Amino acid sequence: MAPWTTVRSAPDRIAHGKEVVRAARLIRQARFDSAEHVLHAVYARLDKHGLLSTATGLQARLHLAYILERKGQYPEAVALLLPLVDEARAVRDGEVLAEAYLHMALIYEQQRQAQRCLEYLGRARSVIADYGLTEPLARLANRSASYERMFGNRDQALFYAYEGVRLGKRHAQPTDQATGHLLLSILLRLEDTAESERQLERAAELYLQAGGEIDYYVVLLNLSHVQITNGAYRKALQSNTKAMEFVRSAPEEVQELIHYTPTLHKYRGEIFQQLGEYDSAIYYLQLSHAGELKLAEELAAERVAEVESEYASEYNQQLIASQRMRLRSKQVREWWLSLVMLAILFGTAVLLALYRRLQRANASLAGAAEQLSQRNDALSASLSNEQLLLGEVHHRVKNNLQIIVGLLDRQLEDITDPAARAGLQSMSGRVFSMASVHQTLYQEGKLGEVNLLSHIKRLCRHFEAMAMQREPVQYTYRLDDLWLKLDTVIPLAMILNELLTNSYKYATQAGRILKINISLDVLDGVYELSYRDNGPGYPQGVLQDRSGGLGAYLLHGMARQLRGEIHTTNKQGAVTTIRFRVQSTSTVAMT
Repeated sequence: MAPWTTVRSAPDRIAHGKEVVRAARLIRQARFDSAEHVLHAVYARLDKHGLLSTATGLQARLHLAYILERKGQYPEAVALLLPLVDEARAVRDGEVLAEAYLHMALIYEQQRQAQRCLEYLGRARSVIADYGLTEPLARLANRSASYERMFGNRDQALFYAYEGVRLGKRHAQPTDQATGHLLLSILLRLEDTAESERQLERAAELYLQAGGEIDYYVVLLNLSHVQITNGAYRKALQSNTKAMEFVRSAPEEVQELIHYTPTLHKYRGEIFQQLGEYDSAIYYLQLSHAGELKLAEELAAERVAEVESEYASEYNQQLIASQRMRLRSKQVREWWLSLVMLAILFGTAVLLALYRRLQRANASLAGAAEQLSQRNDALSASLSNEQLLLGEVHHRVKNNLQIIVGLLDRQLEDITDPAARAGLQSMSGRVFSMASVHQTLYQEGKLGEVNLLSHIKRLCRHFEAMAMQREPVQYTYRLDDLWLKLDTVIPLAMILNELLTNSYKYATQAGRILKINISLDVLDGVYELSYRDNGPGYPQGVLQDRSGGLGAYLLHGMARQLRGEIHTTNKQGAVTTIRFRVQSTSTVAMT
């Protein structure tokens, strides 16, 4: 059943989605109060129909959390995001989960809590890799650049900012691309003022393209301020004039730009002062002062409205209390009526006593049947509980292994020796392959067995996300939709991890797409897993030791654990074949 079927009609479903889209547009225009009003109305309607965990409900709550964060209400934003994370994970909405983690990272960055910020960036990176997402990659890069600028290494911050620009352009995300340019402008401001200004100009163009009028206007103001600081007063006047022309021609729905007018006039007055045009300077400085006074009066009027709203709220609470007292009185009357009805029923029961004696035999049989049903229910509940506990065990094992992967990845940042980095990356991949098996066990819902095809695809997506190659990798799968036991899948996962690592390391060639083919054939109970790539192949057709011999040792060791054998050869690339037997499997369909 679709998640919207409990709403009264199709127009209701469409209206909720349109309202959320409208709120997103208001957020891009920095009209946070208007967006919050729209989202609260949508939230109330969705909550009434029990639809807060639908895709629209999750998006509405995510937008609300973003508004609270922008207003500096961090505890309220976190209180909204934490249950949102659990619900997004439960319904497997990877995009909402990744965005929630990125919001949490931003909150902790603004609170100067570096470790917590890094922790949530790592969680977002894992979700993006696990679900094979591309849409949040640019925002992840920008958030990482901002983290490195605040707490880490400037060169790393530059790297991630350039990645944000590249990924935003690649996935047609002008807002994220603009954010990357804005970060580059900040990072380059001290050493290359001309390039810093160029990055600001590009950011302004992209914000306007994305419909972020407020961001475009603010960047123009920032650009003119930077040019004033650098002594480029003529260029600053051009930027300031462009901002002034934009605010004059802005449509009514973005008239909140007027709140920035005092700053616009202030910068314009400073520019004319430096250019020696003192009459114009005095005029615009006076306009700036008058605008600031007007804004102060508006804030005071808003405070009066808030006080009136609080008074109305108190009146409504008193009205609710009065209604509760009336309801309690009605409940007392209903209780006395029920008591009278019970007395009547008691008299009727006395008249039926003789009839009940005739029914005792049947009642005895019914009691025995009830006891048997209760025992069956207890056994069923016990079995369900055991399955739940086993699933929780796999979930916790997966979490612990992912923590180890995160620690290994964090250690990589401090290691510069190529051999040591390669060894540590290989070890991280091996631990991930085991963690992925337990994650598949937990998520597939068929405890004790793992879907081999699903697990192989997850492992390949992880390698592709971590490699971040310019050219995409072309995977071809030819194998049955098999369910295998844990003691079979883990050795196979370790073998595939080593082979994928080998392909990404040795088979990747510039200007050529890496092609990987994975197939599985069954003949007389013998399974033959074939893995090949289109690289240069093995020297003399034999897999050579790498990572100090651990790779080849693991391959042969895992093959022995499968009670099988492994062979390597070259045929238009490296070809590896593993033959083994398993005790029992389940086959669904050929893919």
